Amino acid sequence: MRVIQRLIKSDPIRIKLLRSAFLVPILINILTHLSLNALTVSRTIIRPNYVNQQTCPIELQTLVDQMLPDLPSYTNRVIERRSNSREFERDASVLIAGQLDKLEPLPFNVNLDYPDETYLVYLKTWERQYDTNKIIRFQKYHWLFLRKSASGWELEKMFSKSSSYPRYGFYSLPGETSKSAIAEAIRLWLRDCQAK
Repeated sequence: MRVIQRLIKSDPIRIKLLRSAFLVPILINILTHLSLNALTVSRTIIRPNYVNQQTCPIELQTLVDQMLPDLPSYTNRVIERRSNSREFERDASVLIAGQLDKLEPLPFNVNLDYPDETYLVYLKTWERQYDTNKIIRFQKYHWLFLRKSASGWELEKMFSKSSSYPRYGFYSLPGETSKSAIAEAIRLWLRDCQAK
């Protein structure tokens, strides 16, 4: 021990070498651990439902349960791509999507191509839109008509209505939204799911 102390006192270069020899393995261990954790977290955030899934679910409720966590990010990407061409959806974003057990019946008849093969799913989204100096938060209710085809589930038609905010131009009458950003997001998610 005294020999080591004498060496350290007499040679400052050896002190630096001993310190770096001691610190380098610790730093490598810390950095490796952090990068692996960051990789795991990023995978979880980007594709939360795809990590452990091998195939797209056949059962409708399982499919909807897997789609809902991904629906806001899919919809927001569609809105971002469309932002130059669609005036109404610009500066809007979907925050959360959830399923409803029941929703009031639509006040009109819906003409479907395959009525016997079509299932109705009710969704609710919490959305945010930016006005000049305000943030408007509102809810939307959606009637999804999903059909099981030979290639998998397809969105046949969709109708939506907003919470009623007449002051901001939102009215509570349902209308067809089969070409809306959220409808396109649902179609993209179903395509990605079936590609697994």
